[in-house]
Amino acid sequence: MLNNFSRVNTFTKRILFSATLFGLALPVLAEEYQQDEMVTGQQATDDARARMEAPADDQARLITRASDVYRAMVSGPQGQVPEDVLNQTRCVAIFPEVTSAALVVGGTRGSGIATCRTDATQMGGTQATAAQGQPSQGRAQSQNWSDLAFVNMTGGSLGVQVGATSSDIVLFIIDQEAEKRLKEGRFALGADTSVVAGEYDARWKTPESGVVAYQRSGGAYIGASLQGLNITKNEENMRAYYNRDVELARVLEGEERAEETEVVRQFFAVLPEKNDGARAQLDAGLEQ
Repeated sequence: MLNNFSRVNTFTKRILFSATLFGLALPVLAEEYQQDEMVTGQQATDDARARMEAPADDQARLITRASDVYRAMVSGPQGQVPEDVLNQTRCVAIFPEVTSAALVVGGTRGSGIATCRTDATQMGGTQATAAQGQPSQGRAQSQNWSDLAFVNMTGGSLGVQVGATSSDIVLFIIDQEAEKRLKEGRFALGADTSVVAGEYDARWKTPESGVVAYQRSGGAYIGASLQGLNITKNEENMRAYYNRDVELARVLEGEERAEETEVVRQFFAVLPEKNDGARAQLDAGLEQ
């Protein structure tokens, strides 16, 4: 009987000893678990921040590249875009480095940005105001234009210079129907609206066409051949730029605006503020 009691007593001591060790270890384990959770949570935060910052960097590079293309295209060694084109422009769409595989059906692909006039000097149509997203401070010039919409260009093959793999393209949207198609996000060049290649001649008058296009390929400025190309909304870039889903039409009508950055401010500095005298305003912006 004493032996049984001794065995029970020893067993009880072992249980108590184990419980004591567990009790001592529990705070340490809990602390290690919390640290692991903090590391995991911080890593998740860092990953989320990286996902947000990377597209923003991509967009900043695209805007900067588009600004450079626009500057070079409208006023460079090849000449100047006629003032008649600038004065009649309702929207501008700029596509830097559109790639094209001539032997591949639908091989043309490129990302770009677009903006439309929202000021009272726009000819005809309904004038939009920034009713929802008010422009930030220091945005005086771009109040005459909508904030940036991010768009894609896809479709058939694009004529490029021999040895070149990409083209820079600037589209001046001239008539109201072409503007409407752009805002709807279903814009087929040559089908929904006519498109003509612009000329660098101060006396050149804008023809009866929905879009005037300028194209640079391999450093050379060539007549644009854009029939069959489609312009659609770039969902990913739009979501990253505005931090939410936004409608293309609302952006291009001036009803949605993101916080302005220096890159965006520099882009709008080269756009003419009003229709009348656009050439002089553009030249002033280019000198800044």
